[in-house]
Amino acid sequence: MRSLKSCVLAGLLAASMSAAAFAQETPPPSPKDAKAMEQALKGLSETQVALGKDTAVAMGFKLQYQGLMEQLTKSMFESGQKTSPEVLPALTQILTNLQPEMDILREQMVATTGRIFALYIPESDLKEINAFFKSPTGRLYVATQPEILKALAPAMDAWASKASEYVDTRLRAELSQAGGYVVIATPTPPPGADPAAAASPTPPPVQYTAEQLELGRRVAEDSGLGRGYENVVAQVVFGTRERLVRELSAGGATNAVEAVDSALAIMKPELVRLDNQIVDETARILLQKMPEDKLKELDTFLEAGPGKVYVDKQPQIVDAIVPAMDAWLKKAIQYINTRTRGELAKLGHHFQ
Repeated sequence: MRSLKSCVLAGLLAASMSAAAFAQETPPPSPKDAKAMEQALKGLSETQVALGKDTAVAMGFKLQYQGLMEQLTKSMFESGQKTSPEVLPALTQILTNLQPEMDILREQMVATTGRIFALYIPESDLKEINAFFKSPTGRLYVATQPEILKALAPAMDAWASKASEYVDTRLRAELSQAGGYVVIATPTPPPGADPAAAASPTPPPVQYTAEQLELGRRVAEDSGLGRGYENVVAQVVFGTRERLVRELSAGGATNAVEAVDSALAIMKPELVRLDNQIVDETARILLQKMPEDKLKELDTFLEAGPGKVYVDKQPQIVDAIVPAMDAWLKKAIQYINTRTRGELAKLGHHFQ
């Protein structure tokens, strides 16, 4: 989910103003301003909150949070298998009995997500977004997301690993060629090597037309996946840059930062191609998992109107949801642990 681990919104409702008018005059607070965020979320109307929650459910967030709760209980059960196998029958029954309480915890995060949607997307746009995700195409997209992410996982792992190796190797080669720095720790790619060959996963046997691949790329970019890939490349570059600056400085270089940054500037087109490789792979997976006519409808939705609002507001929404989800997970883990251990203690068991 950091993958995964994507949304829409704008407008806080003041007591004497409509949501649309307020959104135009006062933008939502930065997700980094926790106090302002808390006050803004409390200021939403019941109508906005209900619409936001309904939209979060339609977009599949309820199922995602249910999956996280199931992972928590599975982790607890597996821990019991390793450390306290004698309590497993009682633990199984207790976790079953606690399901209604875990449902309440899940609904709390769904409600928080809905409030964030309602804060960042005008109510009129949110209504249309809600309607789209309840349409046959929207429901299909939500339903196939687990399959899409499952198919993407191995491709992402292979791409990230090879991209990291490629950036390290190429950057060392550029530094060696430009300044005579002795930093070659891995073989350089052959002359004229294309990062597409060095870092991309093996393409699937299914072949698509240029038009089909372009459709898949647009949906991949607009759905937020493309932005996530850019972040991965940026993290790879940042880590490699920091490592090589340290190596050069330790070797006596006085201009390590400038040397590494100059080499990275030369590599910029290659970094763009690295990002494009996984976007292309995502396009193929989308084309495999969804009918082309449905992808076109999804593309049309994401390219204009409320769908474009959805795309543009994604970074802010994700920035707001991530800390909220982290806090919720911490609370949920603590609550389930405390309740489970308490119930076991009543039965005379001690869970390690």
